[in-house]
Amino acid sequence: RRVHGGGPMKAAVNENADSSDAERRTYSAPALEKGLDILEMLCRSEQPLSQKEIAQKLGRSVGEIYRMVTCLVDRDYVAQVDDNTYTVTRACPNFCVNGSDFN
Repeated sequence: RRVHGGGPMKAAVNENADSSDAERRTYSAPALEKGLDILEMLCRSEQPLSQKEIAQKLGRSVGEIYRMVTCLVDRDYVAQVDDNTYTVTRACPNFCVNGSDFN
């Protein structure tokens, strides 16, 4: 049993998941994961991507991507390049360059 903030935190884990996945994902934050998926995809891309391309590659709807990209643009992590493509900005954390170099 894990304790967070003084109270027990229950894991919402699919019973069919393997044990390493279950141990790693004791808590889920879908919106955060979706935003990070978008950032990571744009960081790895050699060219700007449209919302449609992002949605297709992530298996999400364009509506989901629109809301997340709008938030990322508002926070200056993503910039709109032209009418329909986006790229990361310099404000994007170092994980865009080297995900293992945080120290």
